[in-house]
Amino acid sequence: MTQTFYAGFGTTQPATFVGYIQDGTIVCSDAQGQRVIGVTSKTHDALKADYDSVFARCQEYYDRLVKLGEITPELTGDALIKAQADELARATQLINQMSATQDQLLTVIKTMTDSGRAPVQEGNGNEHSSHDTEIHSGDVAAVEGTDNTVQQSPRSVPKHKARPAKGNR
Repeated sequence: MTQTFYAGFGTTQPATFVGYIQDGTIVCSDAQGQRVIGVTSKTHDALKADYDSVFARCQEYYDRLVKLGEITPELTGDALIKAQADELARATQLINQMSATQDQLLTVIKTMTDSGRAPVQEGNGNEHSSHDTEIHSGDVAAVEGTDNTVQQSPRSVPKHKARPAKGNR
């Protein structure tokens, strides 16, 4: 069913607004062309009912996936606080274990230094340094049949004249 209404409006020139309802949609026709500007209440209620049924089906699938363990729901409120507290307790336990391990290592080091071994001190000859300044790169293999003498170039490089002392001219 199509219903049509006309309304005139304007400031200096009278303009015509044409709007009509066609199959549950409200259509506006003006100088810019036709465009849908809304729906009727009956169409809105039908669309809302469709939306509600689709949303309920999605929620049902979501709940099934959570129950099967395929997805984990987002934590909210108290569950989020509990999860954060559990992570903090786990981190605290890990730090305590690391501290205990560090204490055990310090005890082992102290036992090693007290059991007759001299403690490592700077400047007591605990470090080895070489005073050899010669670098031996090995023998260079000779190639047979080559002349290794330095040959002078047949053209000598000309010497350039010195520039005058008063800048570049």
